[in-house]
Amino acid sequence: MYNYNRLLAHNEVGDSLKRFGISIKHYHKEMLKRFATFPYAMNATATHDTKRGEDTRTRLIALAQKPERWEDLVTELGKLIDKQTIHPNDAYFVYQTLMGAFPLDHKDFRQFKARVEGYLEKVLREAKRRSDWANPDSNYEEIVERFATNLVEPISKSDKLQQVIRDIVDEGLFNSLLQTVLKLTSPGIPDIYQGTELWDFSLVDPDNRRPVDYNLRSKLLKNFSKEHNLSHLWEGRTTGELKLWLTKQLLAIRKINKSLFDEGKYVPVKVKGKFKKHVLSFLREHEGEKILVVLPLGLGAVKELSKTDWRNTALQLNSTHLGEWKNLLSPAEDNVFVLNEKLKLSDLFDEFPIAILQLQSHKGNRGSGVFLPITSLSSNQEMGSIGPEAYRFIDFLHQTKQRYWQLLPHNPVGRGNAYSPYSSSSSMAGNTLLISPQLLHKKGWLAEKDLVYNAKNTTEINYQEAERLQKQYLAKAYKNYKESNGVYFKLFEDFCAKEFLWLDDF
Repeated sequence: MYNYNRLLAHNEVGDSLKRFGISIKHYHKEMLKRFATFPYAMNATATHDTKRGEDTRTRLIALAQKPERWEDLVTELGKLIDKQTIHPNDAYFVYQTLMGAFPLDHKDFRQFKARVEGYLEKVLREAKRRSDWANPDSNYEEIVERFATNLVEPISKSDKLQQVIRDIVDEGLFNSLLQTVLKLTSPGIPDIYQGTELWDFSLVDPDNRRPVDYNLRSKLLKNFSKEHNLSHLWEGRTTGELKLWLTKQLLAIRKINKSLFDEGKYVPVKVKGKFKKHVLSFLREHEGEKILVVLPLGLGAVKELSKTDWRNTALQLNSTHLGEWKNLLSPAEDNVFVLNEKLKLSDLFDEFPIAILQLQSHKGNRGSGVFLPITSLSSNQEMGSIGPEAYRFIDFLHQTKQRYWQLLPHNPVGRGNAYSPYSSSSSMAGNTLLISPQLLHKKGWLAEKDLVYNAKNTTEINYQEAERLQKQYLAKAYKNYKESNGVYFKLFEDFCAKEFLWLDDF
């Protein structure tokens, strides 16, 4: 954790020093594997045992995005204070620590220095190179601690360094937003460690276990309105409200779409064009519901991305993804994208370079449906009924996003009116042919042996045979009902009393 200091963002619990980074293709592969094997694993970016805060690490990642800039910065840092008595590996550790956790507000410098001193003492002792817990070298520890704290003021007063650091800070904050989106939308259960709702530039424990100001967080949450968005909040990004708002929005999206995030497949989306290696996109899909995530990686922060000429960079979508998609991070009701097979990133990132879209199932009150008489449902009886076959058909309509099922009237029919529901003898009574024998059996009013199954696969209904069998079923069912324990007697009496105006004459 404290000896091999190539990039401290990887000197972390659960990380690997051997792997400097992974490709987007590799990320997709890992997420597909996670969904298939451990879909409810924890997505954690910070715990009580992490060695650096989650936003400290994302700022350190920004150093690696432009290595030439970091090389120049290290050279400038080396000119500020003499480091001859400090081991180069320890000095390099200090440089990264200061850059990763440097305060966003100068008012925090005094507290920051005290935190760094305690941190470096623990680091040097746990590294066991030039000090350790059993035999601490207090003199060397003090030299390293003084070296680190004495750098804070010169760094803050150097215009040359401050311009570079501002860029690194912005890139780190943007990386944090990307990390937050991935944590809350990729397969797994997101875990939010105490205090990380706002920016978290903590170091190792006990620094990452300081008291959390929950009153502040509650106040900020109450102040959010429908007008807030990422673009607006980025202007005041140093307060951390931006991260809190994004976390709140993503948690709300997860709550509304619980089944999609709990059970939904992870589907990688291909990207074509100049910046295809810098765009991570995937879908979460479940029972026709779809949410699309699109994130730009390694191209700087918002300022740089707003100037990026995305040229021909576009998402490659198939025919099942076409339609209207709502931007879930935009308050504008009309912020809807009509997707064809190519969605240009220049359109998608017009407002802010992070996009989470949801396929809109319906537009306005328009919808489609099916006209099908109940009698035409596939059944093992002579005709369809309001039984298992009807419930299966309703499930089918729901799965295929149909909104309407139009039926024929279900009033009494018989041979005298050619079994036509439009020539019924009553506008109030129901068609007894639609009563399901299987449901009567389920109630206990028919035995299994009473049921006559129709093995014929015909396209026409034999109404006379259906009527004969139904009268037989109902007679047996009524007899068994009368001999039952009378649970339904009161319901029957209430029905007769309520419907007496037409029932007695009928």
